[in-house]
Amino acid sequence: MLAVVFFTAGPLRHAGPSATPAAASSIPSGWIAHSAYGLQIATPKAWSVQVFGQCPDGSKPGTLFIGTSQFVDNCPSYGSDTSQVDMFRSSTPAAPSGGGGGGTHEIRVHRLSVMSTKTYAGQIWVIPSKQVTLSGSGPKALSIMGTLAPATLHAVPAIGKVTGSEYLEATIQVPVTGQVKLTLSTSGKTTSVDVIDGQFWFLGRPGRYALVGHDGNASCSPVTVVLRSGENTNAAPIHCQGA
Repeated sequence: MLAVVFFTAGPLRHAGPSATPAAASSIPSGWIAHSAYGLQIATPKAWSVQVFGQCPDGSKPGTLFIGTSQFVDNCPSYGSDTSQVDMFRSSTPAAPSGGGGGGTHEIRVHRLSVMSTKTYAGQIWVIPSKQVTLSGSGPKALSIMGTLAPATLHAVPAIGKVTGSEYLEATIQVPVTGQVKLTLSTSGKTTSVDVIDGQFWFLGRPGRYALVGHDGNASCSPVTVVLRSGENTNAAPIHCQGA
């Protein structure tokens, strides 16, 4: 299935010593802040940053994952000097369990209340106010997690994903193969995405999108959808009226 991309941006391992970051946000010089879910987290430029990614980049000193991949894959193992941090949202994030490594306690990270657990595998933080979980492994993970803070305008917003469908309503409902025009309300920028057998998806910057379908001379009702950083969103179906 083809898609228009506007913006392109494993198991836990041992983390470094536990620490409580300072109360005020501080991003090390040369690091880049990335935002999603109303939060931001910073990484060195040399790190790989993947939205909806699956496997760490073994050629980089570390990988930041934002969002949850829709696929499951067996990733190759990397050395103990490779670090990984995952940030994702769950509608019902469970309180982390100690996993044999330690109990759960509350810490304050740049004005955020965080439930922290150190496990044998690494570090797990749950931010209840945002329904967000962070997990980290490797020697540099905790230094990355320590940059967690409320999102600012200086952070780079993570992309999001929208999945949709388009049907021709005639005597029977028929999936459409064609194109849907996308317009981002904040910029007015317009592009198109292919629809194959009634299904389409696209990645893009956060914002409200107007989706306009097309199927010959049929009239298609426009649909609007809000795309959010690091999230998979289902758009309402586009219905076209046929004879």
